[in-house]
Order: sequence, then structure tokens, then C-alpha cells
Amino acid sequence: MKFEPKNKAELMEIISKYDVVSFDIFDTLIMRKTLTPEDVFFIVQNKISNSIKDLDYVNNRRRAILENSIPNPNIYQIYDKFADLTGISALQKQMLLELELEVEKNVLIRREKMVEVLKETINMGKKVYFITDMYLPTDIIIDILAGLGITDYNDIMVSCDYRTLKSEELFKRFKEKYPAASYLHIGDNLYSDIECAERNGLDCAVVESAICLLRRSEYCCLEERAKNITERNILGNFIAKMFNNPFCRAEKEKLNLRDMAALFISPIVYLMITDLKYKVLERNYEKVLFASRDGYLFHKMYNLIKDDNMPEGIYFYTSRKAVAGLDLTDENKILWLANLPYSYSKDEILSKVFQVSGGKYNEQDDYNDYILQYKDEIIAKSKELKANYECYITSAGLGGGKYLFVDLVSSGTCQMYLEELICGQLEGYYLCKLKTTEEKKEKLKYHSLFQGTEIAKHKSGFYRIYYLFEAILTSFEPSLKCFDAKGQPVFENEYRTEEELKLLGQIHEDILEYVKSMFYLCDGYEPKTAEFADSMIQIFLNQDIHMDEELRLVLVDDWMNTEHVVGEFE
Repeated sequence: MKFEPKNKAELMEIISKYDVVSFDIFDTLIMRKTLTPEDVFFIVQNKISNSIKDLDYVNNRRRAILENSIPNPNIYQIYDKFADLTGISALQKQMLLELELEVEKNVLIRREKMVEVLKETINMGKKVYFITDMYLPTDIIIDILAGLGITDYNDIMVSCDYRTLKSEELFKRFKEKYPAASYLHIGDNLYSDIECAERNGLDCAVVESAICLLRRSEYCCLEERAKNITERNILGNFIAKMFNNPFCRAEKEKLNLRDMAALFISPIVYLMITDLKYKVLERNYEKVLFASRDGYLFHKMYNLIKDDNMPEGIYFYTSRKAVAGLDLTDENKILWLANLPYSYSKDEILSKVFQVSGGKYNEQDDYNDYILQYKDEIIAKSKELKANYECYITSAGLGGGKYLFVDLVSSGTCQMYLEELICGQLEGYYLCKLKTTEEKKEKLKYHSLFQGTEIAKHKSGFYRIYYLFEAILTSFEPSLKCFDAKGQPVFENEYRTEEELKLLGQIHEDILEYVKSMFYLCDGYEPKTAEFADSMIQIFLNQDIHMDEELRLVLVDDWMNTEHVVGEFE
């Protein structure tokens, strides 16, 4: 009998009726963060490309199974054949075997809902066994499962140990070894786990693999689009999170901000820091300046990936508010700054924008005349703020060099002002450099991961959720207001709660872990991959979105004094 449980509760009800319960392992209890099992071979190939030149690892690894004279060989026998095919030394053979096992352990994760099912099955007092078609022998699988916290079961039966597959006699051998009145086998493969189990007199329950769930989802087109190993690993990580739960379609779990960061922000962050690495290696920069506050996490990641050939990275304090008031030398510049579309009242402009005290604005008076009454005070304050900023720049050891200025999404305001302050050559690096009608900004030298877009034009998926990026990739400090006379930063008020800052810390840890994992899995950078990652966001935004309303953040723009609720998506 075949069961197709729609949720965990249905599966547990089915399990309760049987004496012995067996589980498939791979894609049922655990899964890889790669798109396919064979992608592990491509990862190994990338890792050995410099040490064993001209070795076609992937094709010979396939041949070592297909042309092996031993039925259902284990990994040691596979590598014996691999060595025969390629002529590699015994030392190289051992190195490759160990590297493949290392990669396997790094890409395997638990399917959390199914591990819950396993634990509850054991708590029912059932006999629990694992049955798998695999070239890794039992001792290696035990070690892998233990590393994932899965240790409670009665036995494991592996095809390579018994020299027979599920489609051959493995289920028959299982029943002979462990006689019982009733058996239930749980697995994802409709042939080897379901049809073959039924053929051998076991009832069975289907739980869908992540790749099957992908193929039945709105994201199905991504499988065909994933052309290179980086895109495939991005998609593998995506489905490992999105479809980790085999019952996710029926249970309709809501996404929270931490999920959003893992699914959609982490891939683009990884691609940005990878592309940045190659830009830095291509050019002779003295230092890399990571702009506060959006450059906070990128600065951390840069230090993780930095090698001796890369320049020092500095977390550099700046903000639009801190730089825009540094060059107020005449009436035109003062009035330009005074008439930007702030959400401040006109009474607040002098104190909030120019940091000077003034009288109350009378609505009957001309606004520009009111501002210019305080021209001398504004110019004096601007000179003071500029001198303080220059003090900070000197203390940071900057001046006269060639620097890369890294920010998230910007029209170039900070880069434009800082270029004059630092008195050096400043090139920008952005996730996206926004296009403006300001000639001076358009002449800035910069690199942009995504093609530039006009302000408020939603041409890219990431830009439609840009406020989420900004809220998550920020530092734990408030926005920079200015510098004091000693060149020390003066911050705006903190508006985030302790709960929000705690959540931010958790998300940062998740993103850093993702980036470390992807650097391990991928080698090099393919420029088109950013478009692939962005298409994941576009598909998400075209769906009916179910978000956890309790996990939203309010993002305050200290420049324009506006608020955006992060977690609401159109």
C-alpha cells in the first residue's frame, strides 16, 4: 500500500500503525545544498584544478562507477578504478577520496521536519532502520549522520555493503534480517523507495524531495536557467531552505525576515563581495573604504576573504547628512540644500539640516529669505564641520591615494563630496549606482554589480526590496550625524529596539555563514550570475506573499526623515 501524506500529522498517524519503520536517507532525512548529487564532483574538480593539472575529474569519476567490475562498489573501490583510469598516484588517490568526503560533509544538511518525524517515531517505541542506495559504506554514513545530530536508530543497510540495490534485493535482505508483522518504508524516490518497496511486500509513504518540490513550484524555471556551478550552488542552497520541509506546500509556513535574508539577500551579498574581490585584485588600490552603515557587513566579509594581495579594508564613517553640509560657501548651495524634499517641518530645517539655531518660521514670510537670514551662521558651521571631518580622515590615514569606496545603492552623493575631502582618487563600487540628472555625479568613476537604474525605477527585483537590503546589511550603530572637533563620530538617535538589534545580529551570522559556505563551494565569479540571483527575487515578488507580521522593521532615513516598513512587499 502506498500513502501520500500531506503533512507531518498525517505521516505520524500512518507510522503509528506499523511495527517496523524504515527511512531512506539521502533527500528524505538529509539533503545536499547542491542542486544535484553530481555537483559535488564539479566542486571537487574546481578545488583540484591548480594541484592536479589536466585531470578530467568529473568524467573519470563517473566512469569509475559505470565501468567498475564490482557490483555496487563502495567509494574505496570506485577510487581504485579511478586510479586505474587516470594513472594518478596512490597519494593523489587518497587526497581526492578525502576531498570528496570533505565536500560531502560540507554540503549535507538535515531535513528538519523529517528529523522531527524520526524522533517521534522512536518515541513511539518503533523499530527504526535506514535503507539507502549509496557508495558510501555504513561507517562513513554513521559518521555523517552523527555530525548532523542523527544518532538514534536501530541499524543502517547500505547497498554497497550488501552488493545489491533497493531495485534488486536490498529490501528482501532487510526483511530477512529483521522479521516483523508489518513494515512501512518512507522515502522520496517513486521507483526505488516506493515501487520497489511495494514489490517486496513493504507498505510505503512518499515524502517529496526538495528538487521535486522545486519542479512543482513557481521557481521551476530556475533549474534550467542555472548554467554554471555558482548558479547551481545558489539554487541548491535556495531549495535547501525553501523546500527543506517536504510538506511546505500544504503547511504554508510564513516567511520572516530571517528567511528572506537567507533566501534572497545572501546570494546577492555573496556575489557582490566576490565581484568586489576580483575588482580589487585587478586594480591597484591603496585601501578599500566600506561606507557606514551599509558597508558594515561587507567590511566583515572582506576581512574574511582578504589575502596578502588585497589592500586593507577600512570601515569608513560617512552619511549623506554628514557630507552634504560641508561645502556651503554661497547662497545657491545653501538654498539647494534647504529645498530638498525633506519630511521635516520648515521650523526644523535649520537645526536638523544645517545644525544651527534659528527663530520660528512664519508661514507668511518667504522661505528662502528666512533661511538666508542665517547665512553667516550656516557658512561658519559648514567650515567647522568640514574641519572636523578632515580631522577624522587624517586619523584614518587617508589622503592623496587611490581608494575604492564601497556602498550599497547610491546616486553617488557621498563619493562626490568625499573625493574632494580626501584629496585623492576615489572610485565607487556599488550593488547599484543610481542614475541622476546631476552631471557631476554621472561623471564619477564607479563599478556597479547591477546595471544602473533611475531613482525609484523598479527595474531589478532586488531594488524593489531595497529597503530590506538596507535594513539588514546595516551596522549596530545609528546613522552618522557629524564629527566632533577631535574627529570622533557623532551619531543620530537610535530608533531600533533591542529585539530588532538582536534579530539583526542573527541575520548577520546567517549571511556570514552563507558567504563562507559559498566561498568553499564555488571557485571564481561568473558575471551573469547576479541576474540569476535577481530572478529569484522577481519570482518571489510575483507571488502571493505570506509574511510573518510580527517580524518587521521600521527603517528610518535620517537624511530625508522618512520611514519605511520593512517586511511589506507589493
